Formats: sequence, structure tokens, C-alpha cells
Amino acid sequence: MTNNRLLLSVCVFAVLLVSLASVAESTPSAELSPEQAARLTYAAEHAAPLDHQASTSTSTSTAARWHDDDDEQEPVLSATDLASRAAASDDYGHSVHYLASEVVYPSSDQQVAQVVQRVRRDRQQLTVRGTGHSANGQSQCCGCVVMDMRNMNQVREATAEYVVVEAGAKFADVYAALAPFGSSLVTQTDWPGLSVGGVLSAGGGMGPGMFRHGFIAESILELTVVTGRSEIVVCSPSSEPELFNAAIGGLGQVGIITAIKLRAVPIPGQMIRVYHVYQLLDKLMPDYDKVQNDEAAGGAPFDQLQTFPVLNFPGTGAASGYAPDFFLFDQPIGSWVLIQEYGVFYNPGQEPDDAELFAYFDHVAGTEISTDMPYDAWIHRLDYVFGVLLPSAEYNYAWKNPHPWFEVLLPAETAGDYLTDFFARNDPSQAALYSVQALYPLKEPAVKRSLQPMPDSPSDRLVYLGMLRQVDIASTPDLYAENARLTALNGQYRLDAERVGGTPILSSTLPSSQDEWQCLSNFDMRTYRRAKAQFDPRGILSPGLSAVILNREDPCERNGDESIFRGTA
Repeated sequence: MTNNRLLLSVCVFAVLLVSLASVAESTPSAELSPEQAARLTYAAEHAAPLDHQASTSTSTSTAARWHDDDDEQEPVLSATDLASRAAASDDYGHSVHYLASEVVYPSSDQQVAQVVQRVRRDRQQLTVRGTGHSANGQSQCCGCVVMDMRNMNQVREATAEYVVVEAGAKFADVYAALAPFGSSLVTQTDWPGLSVGGVLSAGGGMGPGMFRHGFIAESILELTVVTGRSEIVVCSPSSEPELFNAAIGGLGQVGIITAIKLRAVPIPGQMIRVYHVYQLLDKLMPDYDKVQNDEAAGGAPFDQLQTFPVLNFPGTGAASGYAPDFFLFDQPIGSWVLIQEYGVFYNPGQEPDDAELFAYFDHVAGTEISTDMPYDAWIHRLDYVFGVLLPSAEYNYAWKNPHPWFEVLLPAETAGDYLTDFFARNDPSQAALYSVQALYPLKEPAVKRSLQPMPDSPSDRLVYLGMLRQVDIASTPDLYAENARLTALNGQYRLDAERVGGTPILSSTLPSSQDEWQCLSNFDMRTYRRAKAQFDPRGILSPGLSAVILNREDPCERNGDESIFRGTA
């Protein structure tokens, strides 16, 4: 059955992409090879975008506006043409492709509720899409309605103390709205091109300030959520706390986040950014302990901290897009080395002392690189990487390939042994040049969310590990087979992490069965079932994930194999 489904998947997606090119019905070519189908997979991204603001067409083959029974309701932009549905059938992972029956583009809380009401009435199902930055099809749905939040992108209110934004707004919009007040978020994302609602729904939001402030979700003051009952609810830690906690990191299981109120703090206008190198984890992990001990005692002397394991080749650091080039001549070529990046915010006239910063860590002496930059430049430091470099001809072939990501949270007490074993088993020669590995120390969140599980750490200290890699089509004869191999390895890494108390980040690495969910540390199945029954009793939201957790019928089985085309078996 699996092989038949995979073969059918490749053929179906070939039909899709030929249709995109010709805007006509087509049948799969008998001569189309899996390699050709793999390369065609990403053509959907180049389909002409719809004019979502201006279109008033009523054709079902282009953008249309549909009305519900109530004539007073505002029409919602909708699309059922193949190009729009195919564009919603891909995500950042490029590994899973579920074909939606329709894509809707609401522009208000009321329109979101209107769509949910219609979906309930018509006994359909629904999933939500921000920028599609998930890695495993979390924002897709087999034969269901996809709600694209791109038109809900407004900043509703901004002050020096907080900002209120719609879910489809990007973090870059948040930073721009707060900049006139000299404020920003306490934890900043590495990449500001992500949607706020998507990040907070998918795991809580990570960034290099987590060692001090935790997840971005810890700064949420209030949410507006449309539940699976089509109710618009304003919730917070003190008002409707069960919905509030279930929605954050909940992958859209209990409701659709439409607006977020986030706490803001004053941020100095300048930053010193420092890089240095570690040869081995046995130096890095004690330094992580030192940082968190100093934080508990009053504060470490910097504001941002993250580490990137890279291969010891000339040019590798720069190729990762995150750091300057480092090459240690006294280390084996192709071995793992650790580039650490940290930064200090300051106001003019209060510059920190470089020598004191360099002396804080037990890194390889003489590898320090210090750069002074405005805060705004720090926030947008990856704009060139994601906006220019990776989409360029040189890198595009790899960037558009499947991304079998692996992300996990580890208790600080077991992180060192796990990471030592992880990098010993992860053969550097098999790591793609354009992959990025990332480590962050962070403090354990104060509130346990109902879906995103958190490790138990006696010290309340965690370590994040992310292996952010792409399949290299230039070096493998079978793109999908290599993706399946790496995905299977990720599953083994996840299970190994769980054995030492770790938990997966749900935006990338998902348990594949109800039994695996029940075995997760601190995943409360009873709380999840209660929240699902209370806020989405008909199970219309994110049905693919709930089918796994609750062992229900898979929407792909119900809606037919023609709505699924996978890159993995």
C-alpha cells in the first residue's frame, strides 16, 4: 500500500505541475522519472500570485469572493484554481504535499469566524497557513480547506510597552512598529520574515535571547482566537487560560490565532556582535552552565547567545549564512567545530569592553571577531541570506529541495552526553554543505502548554538542538529516497532524545503514532482531549495531526489518494 501510494503520489504531482504550466488538464507521462518529478515538485512556488486585495472575480478558476447565507456578512476571498491549491500544498520542508480543496484568504476576525462556521456547516475540515515555514506538512490538509492568513497582516496598536498585531503580520512588521518607541520584543527571532501567528502556534518562538527570557510565547499578554465552534474569544493568562495555553504551540488544534498582544521592552540602539570558536562540546557545555548560573545570580554580561556546529572546511562558516568563515588548521578537515555568536546591546557612550567579553568564555583563544552594528541591522542580519543568497542560482537548487529538519529540547543535565553521542554518530561527511546546526541554552517555560511538550529539568534549564538541513539533489540519484533516509534518521534521533528526557519541537519533528504521543515527556493526553472537546468538538481544525494523536480517520484516507502526493514513503 505504501509503495502504491508513493507511486501514485509522484504521478499525481506530475499532473499538478504540468497543469500549472499549461493551465489545462493533463495526464501523467509514462516516461516521467522520479527524478524529473522530484525536480518539478517546486515549480508550484513559481505560479503567478493572485491579487488578493483587488480581485473581485466570481470564477472558481481564479480568485473569487463567496457569501454565506447571511447577506450582511462580508464576502471572503477564496480560490479553487489549481495554482492556488498547489501553492498551499507545499511548505518550507518540501517533503510533504497535501492538495487542498480550496484556499481562503480572510482579512478580519469576523471573516475567520465566518469561514469556520461555513466549514462546520458543510462538514468540512480546515487547517491554517502563515508563511508555510513548517517542515512536515503541518500547514497542509488532504482535500480540506486551507486558510491563508497573508491578508491579516496589520499592526493594530503599538506603544512602548506592547504591540498588537494580526496573525499574518511578520516579525519584521512588529520590529518596525516598535522602533519609533525605542522598544522591541524581549526575545527576537533569528529570521524576521516569519508570521507571528504561525511561529506562536507552531512552538512558541525561539531566538538567541532565550537563555534569559525563554520562548517568545512567554511575552504574550493576550490572544484573540477563533475556536472550532466559530466563537471569537479574547484570552489571556487570567481570562480563558485553558484556551490561551492550548492555543500557544497548539498547531491550530483548538483554535485559530487571529491577533496577538506582545509585551515590549526598551532596547538600546547599538549592538556589539562577537563570534568565537570551540573545538569540542566539553568546553561549550560548562560555559552554558556558567551563563545560566550567572543569569540566576543577576545576569550574564550579554543579551544574545547561540552556537552553530559547522564542518571544519574553509568557507563553511560563511556558506552556512550565519557566521564568518572559521577554519581551524590544527583540527581535522571535515570534523565538527562550534561557532558561538553572542551580542550585547548598548547605548552610545556605554560601549562594552571587548576584552572583558572575550575573557568570559573558555573558547579557542584568538578566534574572536567583534562587529559593531545598529540594533536594526542585527534584527535584519539574515535578510540577505534568506532574501538574496539562498534564492540565488548558486544555492537555489539546494534551498528548494526537501528539508528533513530535526529539532529537540533537552534537559541541561543530559544534554552534554546526548550531544556528544549525536555528533559522533552524525558523520560529518554526510552533512550537506548548506545545512545549519544550531544550539541554544534556554530557561524552562513557566507554563506547560497542552500540546508542545517540555522536558523535565531539575535545574529548569534546557538546551535546544536543531539540525536544519537540505537534501542535496546534486549528490544523490534519488531525491525522495534520500529524504526518506534522513527523515528516518531524524525519527531515531528523536527517540534517543526522548530516552534522556528530551522532547521534539512540533514545528518540525512530529511523533507518528498515538502511542508515540502518549510516551512523550509531559504531553498530557487528558488535557489535550479536554481542550479539543471543549473548543473544537467536531474536530474540524488541523485534522491530519489530530488523526494521529487521537487515532482517528486520516483525512487522506477519507478524501482519497488523489489529494496526497508525498516525497517520503
